Amino acid sequence: MVQLAGIAVMLVAASFTQSVIGFGFGLVSMGVLPLIWGARFSVPFVAIYALVLTVALFVPHREKVRARQALPLIIGAVAGTPFGVLILKRVSEEAIMRGLGVMLILYGGWSLLGITQVKREVR
Repeated sequence: MVQLAGIAVMLVAASFTQSVIGFGFGLVSMGVLPLIWGARFSVPFVAIYALVLTVALFVPHREKVRARQALPLIIGAVAGTPFGVLILKRVSEEAIMRGLGVMLILYGGWSLLGITQVKREVR
């Protein structure tokens, strides 16, 4: 029961992060859930939950979305999904966890250094 309450708190924190800054659900949730459930269950769970959350956040703001800017993200997600499923099926749980840890550390370091690639338009 305590484990379930912890998962619920983590999902609320991840959802809050996503709704406030526009991304981060996967970063917050995948930092914790694989330690509890393992990567083979956590990855699809987070993907489905994030999809539902993204759609719920998108619907009220759909008129503000620039389709031309969103298209590369959608294409990347559709193209990358089969690759991710293949990795989950063929790679060991330990290797997935190590890879996830490396990616989280690299992204955290990149964020702390303040490296930006894309200049945002100022309105």
